[in-house]
Amino acid sequence: MFDRSELEYVLDVQRRTYELLAWLKKVLPGRSSEGIGKHDSRTASESLAEWIKSRFDRFPPNARPTHGTAQEITEFANMLASYLLTSFDVTAETKIQSGCGCYCPLCVRLVPGTHLQTKKLTKTDKLRATKLKHLYIQRFADECGVSLWKEDVV
Repeated sequence: MFDRSELEYVLDVQRRTYELLAWLKKVLPGRSSEGIGKHDSRTASESLAEWIKSRFDRFPPNARPTHGTAQEITEFANMLASYLLTSFDVTAETKIQSGCGCYCPLCVRLVPGTHLQTKKLTKTDKLRATKLKHLYIQRFADECGVSLWKEDVV
């Protein structure tokens, strides 16, 4: 069944990761990025979790996990990796290198500059998102025992 506190927590993590990205956008211009460090065999989320742990106190309180527990940092890193890797395209035509010397998709998104652009959604992307939204609303209504007509799901 629907857990309100879990939803509030997930929305708070989403807000905090967005705040971190906004903060990084403000503080990175004019500075060199140190990248996220060595992460050859780790996933983007694992690498970001280590990066967040090592810099936790440098981030504003509203732009980091609330308490800094291992579970919170892991969930925060998962959300941040999702944002960085699925929401932005690297638009620079020259090869961008982070301060750690890495060219991976994660590190180049943490380099200062205007090389990131929000992904442009196609008509197909928008249609798929609408269908998924309708599917989840219908499943949620079913779970709550609420009958919906197709016209009720906007």
